[in-house]
This record gives sequence, C-alpha cells and structure tokens, in this order.
Amino acid sequence: ATMHKQFGIHFYINIDNLEQILIIDENKNDELKHSFHQLDTFIASIEKFSETFLEDCVVEKFTTSRLHIYYRVECDDDGKPKEVSIKNAIVRIFQIICFSRCLVEKLKSLGKYKNAPKFKIGVGVDIGNFVEFEFKDDELTELTTIGSPANRAAKLQSVIANDKDNDILISKAFFDVVQKCIPEIASKFFGRGDLSSKIVVKAYYYDLTAYGGSIKEIEEVIALYSSWNKRKNAGLDFAEQKANQTNYGDIDFTSARKPIDFNTLSLRAPKGVEGAMFYSDIRGFTNKVDMSKLQEAERFTKTVLEMMYDCEQADAGVHIQFQGDRDSVVFYNHSDMSKNYAVSAVVAGMKMLDGIDNINKSRNTDKINIGIGIALGNIFLSRLGLKNGKFNIALGQTVRDADEAEDEKAGTRKEGQLSEIAITSEVFQYISSLAKDNILAKNIINNFTPFSDSKEFYVTSTRYSQLSQKQDNVKVEQPSLFPALPHREKLPWILPNKCICSIKCQYSLDDENYVDYEEGTILPKHASLIFVPSLLPQGWKEANVKWQVTNTGVEAAAKGQLRGGIESSNVFLKQGKYIGRRESTEYHGVHYIQCFFVKNNKDCVAMSRYLEVRIGAR
Repeated sequence: ATMHKQFGIHFYINIDNLEQILIIDENKNDELKHSFHQLDTFIASIEKFSETFLEDCVVEKFTTSRLHIYYRVECDDDGKPKEVSIKNAIVRIFQIICFSRCLVEKLKSLGKYKNAPKFKIGVGVDIGNFVEFEFKDDELTELTTIGSPANRAAKLQSVIANDKDNDILISKAFFDVVQKCIPEIASKFFGRGDLSSKIVVKAYYYDLTAYGGSIKEIEEVIALYSSWNKRKNAGLDFAEQKANQTNYGDIDFTSARKPIDFNTLSLRAPKGVEGAMFYSDIRGFTNKVDMSKLQEAERFTKTVLEMMYDCEQADAGVHIQFQGDRDSVVFYNHSDMSKNYAVSAVVAGMKMLDGIDNINKSRNTDKINIGIGIALGNIFLSRLGLKNGKFNIALGQTVRDADEAEDEKAGTRKEGQLSEIAITSEVFQYISSLAKDNILAKNIINNFTPFSDSKEFYVTSTRYSQLSQKQDNVKVEQPSLFPALPHREKLPWILPNKCICSIKCQYSLDDENYVDYEEGTILPKHASLIFVPSLLPQGWKEANVKWQVTNTGVEAAAKGQLRGGIESSNVFLKQGKYIGRRESTEYHGVHYIQCFFVKNNKDCVAMSRYLEVRIGAR
C-alpha cells in the first residue's frame, strides 16, 4: 500500500432525486434496468469529458448517488499552489460541473430516456490537502482518497440534496481562491451587491462556511472560454452514442451462485442478489489523517482498511468498494458462504469492533470508533462507466437502508462517539427466525436492543470476542399477538412460530405521488395504498403471497363492510408473481394488514408481522 500527499480541489456531483427514481423503477419494473442504463451514460459521459484534462483530473468513485471527482493542483517547492495551475484547475472543474447540467438536459431529450424522470443535480466543492491511498491485496488494487476536502465537499453537497435543482455550494476557502484568481466566476455565484449581500447560504460543518450559487449562471462565464463549446458538444455527442449502444432488453440481471467478481460485471451483465448490504465507517478518521505525518497516516490507514477488509473476507463477504474511510460489502448465499449470510454479516461487524479495539490498544493518541450498518433484501450490482466500467455499483432500497443504519443510527444515541452496529428490523426478525436451531443466531439476537420505540432499527456494541462467551439465557422476540376481532377469518394454515419480516407501505392522495407510510400516521379516506413484504424468504418463488386485511370501526360495521378475509396479491409483479396488495382507505378506524407465504395452497412457510394503519376524518 502506498500513499501520496496532494493539494487539489474535490467536488461531488450528486443526483439529488436518484433515490426517488430508484424507488419508482424498482417498484414498477422489479429491477433497475432503466436506472442503471441512464446512470451508465451519465457517468461515462462525465468521465469522457474529464479525460480531456489528462491525468490531473480523476473521476474517483460513484457512491450511492454521487460522483466524486478531484483535480490535482501543482505546487512549488514550499508546498504552495502555483497560480497558473490553480487557475486552470478552477476553469476546468467548473467546465465539468457545467457540462453535467448540460448532460442532464441532453439525456432528457433522448428517446431512450423520454419516459425516465429527469436527473436533478447538486454540487459541493472544497480545496485543500489530501492523500491518495492505494490499497493492494492479492486480488484487489484500489485507489481511494482521504482528507478533509473530500469530506467537506460531501457535507456541502448534502446540504442541497433536497433543495432546488442545479445548485452548488462551495467552501469559503475555495470561494476566496476563486475570487482571487477568476473574480468573474466568483461574482456569478452570488449575483449583485456587495459581498455581504451576496452570501445566500451558510452552513457549518467543522469550521466550514458555505457560499451558494447556480450552475446555470456560472455557465455564462464558462461559455466565454474558447474551449467550452467544442468540449461540451463533443461530450454531448458521445452521450447520445453511449445511450444508443445498449437496449434495455440487452440488460440481464442474473443471480449469483459464486462470489461475485466485479471485473466480469457490466451494464449488460449485472447481478441481482437477495442478501445483506453492509457499510462500515471510521468515525473522525479524516481529521486524524489530516493531523498526522504522512508516514504515520499511511501506516494508520493501511492498518484500518486491511482490518476491515480481512474481517469481511473471513466471513465470505464480497467487497464492493472503499469510499475514503468507509467500506461497502455484500453478503449473500454463495458457494463459499459457510453460515447464513445475515449471520455472517453481523459476525463480520462484531469482528470489526474487536479489530478497532486492538488498533486502539496500540495508539497513544485519541481512540477511534467505528459505525456499521446492515440491511436485508434485494441488492442490484454492476460495474458502470467508461471502457466497460471501473465503478463497482450497488443500488436499491436495501442499499439505502444500510446507509441510513450506518450514517444515522450506529453510535448516535449517546454523547460522544461509540463503536456500534445498527441493523434494520428485517435483519433482526430474519436472524430471530433462525435462532431456534442456531445457537450463534440466538447469541446475536440476545445482544441487540431497539434503537427507539418504533423498533425500525436495532443496535449493539457487543464484540465477537464477547459474543462467544454468552451461551445461556437467550431471549428471542416472539411475534406480536394479533388483536382478537370476531370478524377476522381464522387462518386455515399451521403458522410458523416466527415473523420473518414487516410490511412496507406507501400511500398516495392523488393516485400518482406515493410516499412512505409511517406507522401511527392518520390517513384520510380515499387514499391509495400499496403494501409489499419487506423481505422475501428463501423459496418464495414456489409460494403465493396471501394477504389478510382486517378493518374496524363503527362506520364499516354500520354499512356491513367489516373485512377480515384472506385475499391474493394484486400488484407489484416480481419474476412472474404478484407479491403486493393494492388497497384504498374507505372507512374510519384502525386497519390491520398481514401477509403469508403459502405453498401448494396449504403450507404457510413464512409470514410477516401485522402493520397497523389508521384512517381518520378527511
């Protein structure tokens, strides 16, 4: 492993509405062919445009919804950036950013994407010192950057992720450099008036002040450079050619029986697995690298990343990519997996907690902590980008759930940072269903507690070394008892003794725009509802998903419309089977929804917990 200290500009181009686009695609088409196709064109076209700036510009990673790009700035012997180099860098990174806006418009105009939602983009930029770290293993060579500019640019970008389209935030440090070198661009950021009135946005991360602007307005200055139109038009022509190279029918999501080799994946040959998505992140790692001498930082980085990689490999996880000080992995049932994949994912996380403890023992400085997030469900994997792709991609609702578990839940409940694993309720319920016959699963579940009263996430700080010592007094959470309602039809099957999943629900008040339903929310009458199981058990293809919708309330009773029967799935086609249920809210009261996986019309092999939906007055 080698590390090189650099000075440069880091920026993230984020597709702010990608999560909504993926939800629509996954729910409508059962796969992500359309999303992967448009992403591949978007990523490859920006790579192609950036190639004209030679080796100084690096398109490093695509992570979740954003491209991370950095531009190296040449420095003198004293480590100060050379004026000519930094001016070139400013012009070129703004050309890339402006091109991304033009690219989005071009994609929307193409017949291939005419029915696809238009990408909305936001950008964050910062400048400073960083290190390039090359991780090497017998089977892996991967470049990742570590340092505050990348972290701060990511934080800036996240501020505008849900705001209006084509916004950009830059750090004060970068604004000062732009104002000194190319004041025309700085002035376009904030329009008119003196500097104090031009500051339209302020956000604080660490010591960070953010200044806001519009990509479209910056383009007015960039358009004055003679190289712009030629580069832009060549890039847009490439995008059109790229979009037409592959038809949607050429994309085939296949399952994986062996550990996935990302070198064999492409837009046309992606994979779809039912598994556990896993993120691990070192808290405060960037600042510790920034404050260390290069040799010490290199040794520290190598130690931490190798520890994380070794833990995931020991339990047959498939490495996706490093994202600075963050690691992403997928666990699923394949030929090298000796344990259940969900159990393996949690075990790998607990081993990482031990690994961090061991690293801290050898450190005289501040201790480090790790946050881990795990979610369960369908994961879509591919390799996208220029020249058959260099970006390992994992997308889907499961990926977003794991990201939320790591970023927002693990180690966040107490003052100060805490090394902790956060799992979704689906992971908890699934491992609970294994606990009857699996002592390791029992020991794992016994050590998790709810993150909050909603029980959507569970957390633990138990190390694997502690887990192996706990063999007795195991408590496994039992399924919730269903309310006693006389009009609820008696189920004709012998039921499993565990609930393996919950039910995900989305609702719409206009039959078009669906949003997630949170249990406890009171809905009006005449809303549309779609229910799907949060997890499909192994062997689900041989089963039919049956639903029991039980309503209550004086209004339904008075009209003789009380329900409690067993009904078939009628929406959300998956591999030739409907697995979801579409309903509408017609009567006031509390309604209960539960699903069952039934084989041969007689054997219930799995079931969900019930979901409670409340309908109030309009």
